[in-house]
Amino acid sequence: MITKTIGKVNVNLIDCDFEENKEPFKADLLSIVRDRAVYEYPSIIEEKAISLKKKGYDYLYHLSDIRGNIVRWLPIKKGDVILETEAECGAITGAFLEKTENVTCITRCATDAEILAERFSNCKKLSVYSGKLSEALQALESEKALFDWIIVTDARALSGIHNLLKKNGRVVFITDNRCSMRSFSGIVPDKDTKPFEGVEGKFEAGFTFGGLKKLMKVTGFNEAQMYYPYPDYRFMKMLFSNKRLPRVGELLDNDNNLSEDGYKLFNQKDAFDASCEDGSFQYYSNSYLLVMGPSLEIEYARFSNDRSPEYAIYTTIEDNGLRKCVKKYPLSEVSIEHIKNLSLYEKKLKERYKGSGLNINKCFINEGIDSVFAEFDYVEGTELSKLMDKCLQKNDLKGFYSLFDKYVSLVGYNDDFDFSDIDVVFSNILVNKDEWTLIDYEWCKESSTKIRESAYRSIYCYLLEDKSRKVFDVDEILKKLVLSKEAAEEIELDELSFQKHVTGKRLSLSEIRERLGVKLINPINPEENSTLDKDIYEVKAYPSDADEKFSEETAFAIKGAYDSETHAKALVPVAAGNSIMRIDPINAPSIVTIKEAKLEELDFPVDSKKYLLSNGKRIGKNIFVFDTTDPNFYFNVDGFVHEEDTFLYVEFEVTRLDAEVAKAVTSNIKKFF
Repeated sequence: MITKTIGKVNVNLIDCDFEENKEPFKADLLSIVRDRAVYEYPSIIEEKAISLKKKGYDYLYHLSDIRGNIVRWLPIKKGDVILETEAECGAITGAFLEKTENVTCITRCATDAEILAERFSNCKKLSVYSGKLSEALQALESEKALFDWIIVTDARALSGIHNLLKKNGRVVFITDNRCSMRSFSGIVPDKDTKPFEGVEGKFEAGFTFGGLKKLMKVTGFNEAQMYYPYPDYRFMKMLFSNKRLPRVGELLDNDNNLSEDGYKLFNQKDAFDASCEDGSFQYYSNSYLLVMGPSLEIEYARFSNDRSPEYAIYTTIEDNGLRKCVKKYPLSEVSIEHIKNLSLYEKKLKERYKGSGLNINKCFINEGIDSVFAEFDYVEGTELSKLMDKCLQKNDLKGFYSLFDKYVSLVGYNDDFDFSDIDVVFSNILVNKDEWTLIDYEWCKESSTKIRESAYRSIYCYLLEDKSRKVFDVDEILKKLVLSKEAAEEIELDELSFQKHVTGKRLSLSEIRERLGVKLINPINPEENSTLDKDIYEVKAYPSDADEKFSEETAFAIKGAYDSETHAKALVPVAAGNSIMRIDPINAPSIVTIKEAKLEELDFPVDSKKYLLSNGKRIGKNIFVFDTTDPNFYFNVDGFVHEEDTFLYVEFEVTRLDAEVAKAVTSNIKKFF
């Protein structure tokens, strides 16, 4: 074994050495971790996704902060000693180093070890072993190394790690479910697997729920706590357990193929809902995480680290046997203030709602030596959104409107008060018989908000979560709130602006997925595929380069822009260096009306040729006819001051035309402008 030093990190090479001629991706990754700051990683991921398409997945996989979520929730104490057996290039290692300095990693090749060591070169208690896993484990055993936590992803290592575990230490085994909901749907978890390998019993594709029980007995572990990472362990956003299983309507993020095109054989949301309802979810979870050793108090975790850093947090449900509670932790130094503000929000909201009948969940800020977190009572009850869902499923519109009316009455209490929660969505209210409790109030402001705004925003978010809910009459809601359609559209725009404020410059995983260009193909309904292949109803954005040119390599689609075949809304990120944004509203001959356009909060002058050009014929201030299958608009954003990254909001009304009709129309239009 040869030991080399990179920065403060010792790298122990077992029958291998650093490679001079690395594969291009690994060489590039090494230069990134060596020369670029961690805060630059999100923008690097986005750039690679746009320029490399599917090949950009490797950068997402190795650089995304979301990778660390799978272990970030573990109650690792400062001073705990950790062994990570399949550390790869360090995507998860950083989450351990946030909690303790004492980390040992094992990599399969010297190149990965070099990248990992360069990535954390200032960590003096980090050590890396590179070579065959069995030989690395033997080397650690010969050194009498003992660990509080051992992280394993290769089942073959489980039988050889008992002698490395401290008394009361824990082994964490992470694996795919080879018969997961995703596997049956034909979606692959990563680029190294093929569709249906798991269903066919290939070992490399993971284990089944029953297979894990057999594995534990064979490897000498008698008991374990089972956890269920969702959507999977690679990019986990939520974590469930047998004490807190997912509920109907909770598993919405299922189009999660990030590395390769996949199949869409059935509606995964509906299938997951059915499994949650009949108690079979555990068999279909996409991934499993087993904690072998003393039991943990944590029953559930949810991560919000695709937000802007100052708002990035994660939430847990914990039960120590005496008390059950909810905790919110900051995910960065700059989000600590966001956590601390929650105590102030509680006091203000209690003052506002005193005597209303709406309870405000208690909040206590714990400022310990190692961490800061907000602690809330665990409130029993059913989410208001779920009660409303049940009414819609039974076609009980009277019950639905009755719940909505009570919501308006309670939440609208004292709405002239100079403090308000701007995110009083239905899922943030728990109902237990006659008790209504606001359990989550992260987003508050020191000014009043009229109930018509709060209530319509909640309805809008309720429909965004699940379009199948749109079986009630939205006009009836507007009537109840005495709200015009124009005012409602303004609230919808405010909501898009709010979401952009929360996420900041960061793109969500779904937005990155769009830039990677991966698709879901439906072999059962070919007519759906024809629409998917042609991408007719798609809004696509093309940022200009330094020479004001556009290319497919840097273009990206705006996911979910169309809510019908005639209406689309797009929130397009605009980088500080973009002078012109080209936006293609549809891929078909059509009449397109720009209903609204804003650059951040400023109205965009679409009636001016200085600021807006098009390859169509203008037949009004904001109406255009296109006789091409490639309509496009050119927004001159350089005319506005935007020294920082911002966004362009555009709302389109679209009418498709037959190609011959479109040509006939454009050839007979008088030139108005």
